[in-house]
Amino acid sequence: MTAGFGERAAWSLAIILTLLQLISPTGLSQEQDKGPPVIIHMTDDMKFVPDRLTVRVGQTVEWINDAETAGPSHAVTTDPEKVMDSKHVSSPMRAEAFDSGNIKPGKSFTHIFKVPGLYKYACPPHEAAMRGEITVEP
Repeated sequence: MTAGFGERAAWSLAIILTLLQLISPTGLSQEQDKGPPVIIHMTDDMKFVPDRLTVRVGQTVEWINDAETAGPSHAVTTDPEKVMDSKHVSSPMRAEAFDSGNIKPGKSFTHIFKVPGLYKYACPPHEAAMRGEITVEP
């Protein structure tokens, strides 16, 4: 007994997807839903809470500006051109820098991490006090 066309097509597609995962430098899994975002709070006392975090490739991190006052807009960046001291930020090789721009109180910024490694980030307006690190594991 032989498989019908539909069964052969489904089997072929499964094989192709498996092969793509094996040859893709980052794999297909990074695009899969990894659950709810991991939250980092940006506070009135100029801190990221938590300021160190470990996530897996494909996870989303959300920075929320929880400032109670109307004043402090915060930001989050790994872009060395957006900060005063480029040693305060970095991204792994093959990862693009990200930058939120100003985040007003009550607003947020999200980023999906697709490349494993260490990311150092800062809040440019409050760079001296607001810095953090995210380790992204495969």
